[in-house]
This record gives sequence, structure tokens and C-alpha cells, in this order.
Amino acid sequence: MSDSPDLGIDVDIDVGIELDDVRDELRSITRRVVEQRCPTQRVRSLANDPIGFDEQLWHEAAELGWLGLEIPESYGGAGMSFAELAVVLDELGRGLVPLPVQSSVVLGTGAILAGGSDEQRTQWLPELAAGDRRLAAAVTGTSGRVGYDALSITATIAAEAVHLAGVAGFVADAHVADAFVVAARVGESVELMLVPAGAHGVGVTVESSHDQTRRLATVQFDGVEVTHASRLSGGAALYDWLIERAAVALSIDSHGGARRVMETTVQYAKDRIQFGRPVGSFQAVKHRCANMFVNVETSRVAADVAARTLPVGPGAPSRWASIAKSHAADAYVAVADSGIRVHGGIGFTWEHDMHLYLRRAKLNQALFGSSLWHRERLAEMLVAERSGRRSES
Repeated sequence: MSDSPDLGIDVDIDVGIELDDVRDELRSITRRVVEQRCPTQRVRSLANDPIGFDEQLWHEAAELGWLGLEIPESYGGAGMSFAELAVVLDELGRGLVPLPVQSSVVLGTGAILAGGSDEQRTQWLPELAAGDRRLAAAVTGTSGRVGYDALSITATIAAEAVHLAGVAGFVADAHVADAFVVAARVGESVELMLVPAGAHGVGVTVESSHDQTRRLATVQFDGVEVTHASRLSGGAALYDWLIERAAVALSIDSHGGARRVMETTVQYAKDRIQFGRPVGSFQAVKHRCANMFVNVETSRVAADVAARTLPVGPGAPSRWASIAKSHAADAYVAVADSGIRVHGGIGFTWEHDMHLYLRRAKLNQALFGSSLWHRERLAEMLVAERSGRRSES
């Protein structure tokens, strides 16, 4: 028997297969809308907007069905899967579109789908699909770290209510949320619950970030009281699944952005003439472009498998979530860095778009588990599985 670790790559999925007609059409429509409604000039103008995104585009996204792709038809959604949502996430990442999809759709809707009661689903899902209400996720520590030990919000569960105290950092789109999905420690366990943004004791402070396409905030819970009906089922398993879901979404966003950087850079290398030759004919530039292609394609494979194999609800941990996040986020930074260098002097200027992608890449690298955190998580899963097999034998 071989002692090499089982990386779980024997997935019954042909990652090279073309998207089926539905996903292909979804990608075409999404790209066309993004290019027409939110070019980078619009992204730049929204950087100084207090809200940070286009409300009209948000409602157009709802009309196109993007916000309710995973929501069952009985609640006003499309009844599709995360694989279809991944197509939209990829195109939004390609265009750096500043919409609260990661916070409200990936995490908020996901939490209610997987852990919500019938009453919570009836109350929230139709309005989330229609874009009439938004959620944000306060599931990270004060420094944006993930994991049970990083959570600084604690919950005291009494017979009549639940009391919350603590701070969550790096909460995306908290300033436009109608409610928060909050992860709080209860002794050695974790509980998740829905907390109205207007509840007494909730405070939101928008923080500055080097990625101007996103709004991050610190959310304070000072003696906040919620009813037991606000609690979500699933506990630690739901929390782990939401972190995996966010990690996969960020890996898809990273691939979309990295591919756009590569396409722009390769075209520039063909068009830019220096010493009577396109700069792309120089060996140093060729090597950078070749490395960009490798990083983009390997990110595509990892993100695609992670999206297609992500469990529909809490269960066995997804190793592919950590594989994809740790690789795609680092690859995005490398591709964006090479894109700036190949563009030369113009790539370093404020007027060029390359720095916008590098900023997004660096934030993707930090959110919902660093590459080191995910590699350590993957190693722990492999060791646990190996130990289990040895004990059985």
C-alpha cells in the first residue's frame, strides 16, 4: 500500500468539459451586463460613493435572477445550484463589480438555506431573491481571522432570550445590511443567529481598505438581545460550511479577476512596440505571460472542482475549498503583480486599472482564511484521515 496522501482528486468530474447550455448562456448574459452597466470607469466612480455600489444594478441583478439562483422556486428563486452561482461570481470578479453578492447571497442566503427554520425561510428568502433585503455576515474575529478561537462575540443563552456581546471585524457590506448572520461562541461551541441591523446595541463602523471596490466594517454587539426564534440550526457544522462556501466564492472571484488581468496584459504585450518589436517578443515578458497562464488555468481547475463538489449543506469538510482558496488567491496576487510589471511605467499609475486588480487580489488573499490557514487545515484533514485508516486496519 502506498504511503502517499490521498488528496481526494479522484472526483468523478471532467473539469475540462464545457459548461452546458444553461451555464454558457448565463455567462454570456452576465458578461454583457457587467461590461455595459459597470465598466471600470463606473467602478472607479463608486469608490467615492457612500454606499459603494449601484442600487439600480443590484435590482437589475435581482431581475436577472442572480440573487436567487440557489433559492427554491417556491420562495421566488431559480432553484439552481452553487455551480450556476459560480458562473456569476466569476464574471463579477472579472469586472471587479462592487455588489454585495458575497455577503448577502453567498453567506446570508446560504446560511438561511442551510440552517434556517421554515419561518425564517418564508420571511427572508423571497425578499432576498427580489433584492429588497440584504444580509451581511459577522462571522470573523476582530482582525478578520476565522475559526472558533478567533471569534470574539459571545452569546449567553437564557430561557427568555439570547444576549450577544463582542466585536466582529472585516464584515463586508455591513452598512447596507438589514440583518446580520452572527457567529458567537457559547462555551466551547458556536451558535449562529439572525440579528436585525437596527437592534439596540448594534453599532457599525465602516473602515478604510486598500480595496476600494469593497466596504468593510467593524460591527459591535453591546448587550444585544434576540429571541430564540432568531437562532439558526447547525451550530459549528454550519459555521464551518459557511467559511468553506466563502472561501470557494473568493477562489472563483480570484480566477475571474486573474483571467481578466492576463487577457489585458497579453494584448498589451502584443500591441506595445519597443525597439521596433512588440514587447511580448522579449523572453522575459514571454516567461511572465506563460506563468500567468499557468496560474490562471490551475486556479480555474481548482475553483471549478471546489464549486462543483461543495456540499449543499453542513456535513463532511470540503478539502477542495481549502485547496482552491489557498492556490487561487496566491495565484491572483502573482498574476496581478506580473500584469503591472509587464505594463511597465503605465502599470504603476493611478489612471491604469492594474492596481485595482492587485488591491482586490491582496484582500481576497486575506479574507476568510489566509493561504497558510487553509493549508494547515488541509494538512489536519489528511492527517486525521490517515490516522483513521490506520486505526481501522
